[in-house]
Amino acid sequence: MLVALLAQAGTLNRFDLTAPFPKLPAVRIDKIAAGVGVAQQTARSHGWQARMLWVDATANLGNYNSEERVIALVDRAYRMGFNTIVFDVKPIIGYTVYPSALTDQLTQWRTSSQPKGYDPVALMLRESRLRGLQFFVCLNALSEGHQIARNQSGTEFAGGQAGPGYDLPEQQSVQYRPFPVLRIGKWKVRLAPAKNSMSGGEAGLYDTKPPSTVPLLLIHADRSVGPYRGANLLPGERVLALSKTAMEGCPDSGIATLETEALFLPSSQEQNQVPLMMNPHDPRVRKRALSFVQEILDRYDVDGILYDDRLRFTGMDGDFSESTRSQFEQWVGCKLTWPKDVFEVTYNWDLGRGIRPGKYWDSWWSYRARSMKQWVVETREEVDRRRRSKSHNVAFGIYAGSWYGEYDNYGANYGSREMTAGFPFMSRAFRDQGFASYLDIFIAGCYYPVATIYDAMVAGKPEGRTVEAAAITTNRIINDDAWSIAGISIEALGYDSVALQNALQAAAAASQGVMVFDNSHKIERFEFEFTRAFAKPLSPPYALASRLQEVRGIKAKRHALGAKDPPIFIYPGAPGMGF
Repeated sequence: MLVALLAQAGTLNRFDLTAPFPKLPAVRIDKIAAGVGVAQQTARSHGWQARMLWVDATANLGNYNSEERVIALVDRAYRMGFNTIVFDVKPIIGYTVYPSALTDQLTQWRTSSQPKGYDPVALMLRESRLRGLQFFVCLNALSEGHQIARNQSGTEFAGGQAGPGYDLPEQQSVQYRPFPVLRIGKWKVRLAPAKNSMSGGEAGLYDTKPPSTVPLLLIHADRSVGPYRGANLLPGERVLALSKTAMEGCPDSGIATLETEALFLPSSQEQNQVPLMMNPHDPRVRKRALSFVQEILDRYDVDGILYDDRLRFTGMDGDFSESTRSQFEQWVGCKLTWPKDVFEVTYNWDLGRGIRPGKYWDSWWSYRARSMKQWVVETREEVDRRRRSKSHNVAFGIYAGSWYGEYDNYGANYGSREMTAGFPFMSRAFRDQGFASYLDIFIAGCYYPVATIYDAMVAGKPEGRTVEAAAITTNRIINDDAWSIAGISIEALGYDSVALQNALQAAAAASQGVMVFDNSHKIERFEFEFTRAFAKPLSPPYALASRLQEVRGIKAKRHALGAKDPPIFIYPGAPGMGF
């Protein structure tokens, strides 16, 4: 089938009308790119299709805080034609929606509350079983606190609690925080990190009119320093504005240079994202995360367990703790100049930031990806152990953002070890840390407002920033190691019924189904659209473990015969998409 499609590629228009959901209007899909892969072809030939409804823990608290509301939620999902419910049971705040022995229970969020000791997970599982729906739970592995809850006074969020991680600074991810420093001879001063401001520093660099109430020095284009006399600045000149305390010892002439001062701070001290991220290298953090998996699998007969997109590092700025440094030094076998031997943040004279790669630049990215892979392997083993004890299939997977090209910064190589693509970070060592083969399911956040590549081309918009392109890329990155499911967001689609229908078609055409985020996004307004789309019941591909085994078996035979998939065409996505 694939060979036939490829043979036709030179003579036929690859964009053709496609309707995985026959009762919805067809969309134009790149049928060649969207048809690659054993998983894709096998799911189509057998009529397997994921139809997942995501239930966010905090946004939906008012939708599951009583038995009647749980019944109504599950009944509507069933009526619409979904075949799987994913319930977010440990959100980023670090508390659980069910009564746990490991943490406090989340009983309040904004204007909604639930009784302490009430168990919505047991109820949602029961109601899903009664209707023949697959029931998955989702955990936020490495987040143990919520920035908004922390910054708000009163009890609106979680009764005034912000998360257990704030009480454990020694287990938080340590962030590399660079600050620009200006030096003249032996004297130096910390600058504000943005030009034309003194906020956050002892001095500021100005290429516009500087403040008149502080001492000022002129830095010429050749970086020589002299007195500032209020004249118009020439190209390349800057004014150094100093606080009175910083002026002490400052020479009135010399050559100015820019340096970087590195601070290493627990993530709660300068939190740059909503989740409070913990240190993935800390064994206490790993043990705690795994204990939630054990508790859920012991308590509930779920069909699957997922990690949400907090199975990662904070970004390229974490983790720089002393424990991580020690472990990395052991791995490379030498003492390091920290962090320069990994990388150093640099500043230009507009205070724009750059990166100077160090001696162990590539080793650092591979090391972090190796740590995350080990985590996934440990969870896989735990899921398999519990599954064997219950003789019940439990699928394991993760959700992540769809733009794989930025995940080297986050230390999560969710791709296949056998996948090759033209990403600059894709060294052999990094590729070996791919953990797709330890998953049953990978869900990508393809949360774009444009459904198809064709529509983007017509509208003059980036082709990669479409549901279709993100799903195609994800499917190729996973490379038949697991089922690949494209996630769409009702909110990102502007609550537009036409855009929603097109996105459903694109997701199902370019992956093995669709995940819809989120139940709280006025989903009741679109019951007609979902009911039409899902009119014909289909089984999700992950319903039986043997189905993925079949895919992997066919893939192995194809490889043995020397068959190869076409090269991966990389559609650049939007940074942070689906986070």
